[in-house]
Amino acid sequence: MLSSLLAIIVPTFGIVAVGWFCRARGIFNSGAVHGLNAYAYIIALPALIFESIFQQATRSHLTAMDVRYLAGIAIAHLLVLAIGTLVLRWSRRDIRAIGPVLLAFGSTAYLGIPFATFAFGPEGTVYAALGSVVLVVVVLFASLVTLNRHGKRETPVATWHQLLELPFLWVVLAGALLPMMGIRTLPEFLSRTIAILAGSAGPTALLALGAFQYGLKLDRIPWGWASTIGIAKVVLPAAATYVVLALLGVSGLPLAVGTALAATSVAVTAFVLSDEYRIGRELTAGALIASTPASLAALTLISWLWLGTGVFR
Repeated sequence: MLSSLLAIIVPTFGIVAVGWFCRARGIFNSGAVHGLNAYAYIIALPALIFESIFQQATRSHLTAMDVRYLAGIAIAHLLVLAIGTLVLRWSRRDIRAIGPVLLAFGSTAYLGIPFATFAFGPEGTVYAALGSVVLVVVVLFASLVTLNRHGKRETPVATWHQLLELPFLWVVLAGALLPMMGIRTLPEFLSRTIAILAGSAGPTALLALGAFQYGLKLDRIPWGWASTIGIAKVVLPAAATYVVLALLGVSGLPLAVGTALAATSVAVTAFVLSDEYRIGRELTAGALIASTPASLAALTLISWLWLGTGVFR
């Protein structure tokens, strides 16, 4: 049990720590961190998501369980965002604006997909890829609506346009539509290339996550609020997702993967949004840092429950 647990947790958070170490020792500079993030976001993770969706689509279509799984995780996160909006509505402006976003916007792609791969294998990767895309689209849209109520980007961009720029959205459509068009196998040179890129997604995303966190400035962070929101980000979505999925009759692997995705730390994208909207930047940085050890604890617990109990059965 201990060996299996370590085989899940150490590769995930160990690579995050390596990214932090490389940034601290100057192996990665700020330009390298930007490059890692861009490569993971635009190339590697989309390749992994495409490969997972395409392979799944060639074997079978979405089942009723899959639909309930995707609907359930979206409902749970929107519920957390709505509750956060109500609870924080009398707080100061920056907390009122960015707080609900931080409670719902998790690092499902950078942290959730690699963790699911280590913990649940290829089938878990498929569920994590599908769930991550749904959550990124749904939570990002809700977050933009929330932020637009309290401030404006320096360069205004329509919400729908920002969603259409998501590479994850287009690779899911490609992976699902190609088999429907009769394309059930790819040329070997292309499938091997995609497989190599997909294989680099987990390490690159985790390295980028660790290196990015080292560069956050700590001196102006409101640690009281940041710690509270960071820990709540992990606990509330995970609990809400487990309950909603269970009520919808989802069990087994989808229930475990959905709960794990919800227990990830605050997304790097949330920090980018706070910077673009010029609101709550220090709060977001602190919540991201505080949510990382909370996510480590939660994902360790989920791994133990998956390996040693029948909680997800």
